[in-house]
Amino acid sequence: MIYPIGIALVIAILSLIFRKLVEINLAYWFTMTEAYGTYKLMSLLQINRLKLLLCQFIALPIVFLEQHIYYISTLSLLP
Repeated sequence: MIYPIGIALVIAILSLIFRKLVEINLAYWFTMTEAYGTYKLMSLLQINRLKLLLCQFIALPIVFLEQHIYYISTLSLLP
């Protein structure tokens, strides 16, 4: 029998690892684009807005999935 709490823990750990990888990749990508001088084409405000949009686009599905799994695992604990 597969326990929902175990599944939720595994997915939570995987999502944390995925978030860290995304943060590292985004930081590297923006550092490289700034290092090559691409940031001169955009204002600093546009770069920050782009970073925020990318982070939201990547993080929102992960948060939704975590909340959904937590909800299902707590429902399965009810008698």
